[in-house]
Amino acid sequence: MPITAQQLLQILPNAGKQTGVFASALNLTMDRYQINTRFRMAAFIAQVGHESGQFRYVKELGGDQYLNKYDTGSLAKRLGNTPEADGAGQKYRGRGLIQITGHDNYLACSRALFGDDRLLRTPELLELAEWAAKSAAWFWNSRNLNASADAKDFNGITRRINGGQRVRRAAGLLQHCAEGADMNSILLRILPYIAALALVAGALFGGYHHGVMVTDEKWQSAWNARDTRDAEARVLNEAAERAQEQACQQSINKAVQDGQRIIDQATADAAAARASAGGVQFAADNLADVFKRADQRVGDLAAIADQARAR
Repeated sequence: MPITAQQLLQILPNAGKQTGVFASALNLTMDRYQINTRFRMAAFIAQVGHESGQFRYVKELGGDQYLNKYDTGSLAKRLGNTPEADGAGQKYRGRGLIQITGHDNYLACSRALFGDDRLLRTPELLELAEWAAKSAAWFWNSRNLNASADAKDFNGITRRINGGQRVRRAAGLLQHCAEGADMNSILLRILPYIAALALVAGALFGGYHHGVMVTDEKWQSAWNARDTRDAEARVLNEAAERAQEQACQQSINKAVQDGQRIIDQATADAAAARASAGGVQFAADNLADVFKRADQRVGDLAAIADQARAR
């Protein structure tokens, strides 16, 4: 049950072009981690959409002063960062679609995704679409959140992901309000949390809605047609690539054959030239020998003539 960029945009309208960036990565990742039912997909997309500001932020925002909370103190210790003020908090800030945070989480994620500790050396990998999505699904899977989604425990999922701080704090403020606290003050304080919860609720509704819709006959027919078109396009592309490769190979083979023919001809010409030169030399040597013998014969005749005159 893949989801399209357009459907993601309907669920997370502020994501804009980022839906195109993440659609493929999300589909591959959700398939790998069996986030493949309407409730699982709805919950997962809602959470990663919320945690990433609707796909706009794959790195936690904030300057050094804000990120110092991860560098020293109890939170740093809980995340596995060094207790010294050495920048570990800034280095291992939240990254990816679900904001993997802290040394220990980076290490566990790295071992799961890569089989080594490379994320400790290059945490920026989680800012890439593929690993941003896979790190989120790894976290999801490590907390067994598919089971929570199957049970429709969406509030429980939120608590597992961000500790439920916003949920608990908002609930506490509402309780103070019920006890007669100043209404305007309370509303101003809880408004950001209400907005955050509304975003999650809206994303859940949108994700569930589209998860349901894609299973009806109309959507299934459209998806089948799209899959058929995609398959046909892939076949045509593969055929074109094979034809291009064959043409290229034929061109290479022809060049090799032409080269071999030229080299063979040059070799034969050189051999013929050497043979011709050898023949000329042989003839010259023979002629010189004839001249030499002729000179000797002339000398002999001269000697005979001298002897005849002496008699």
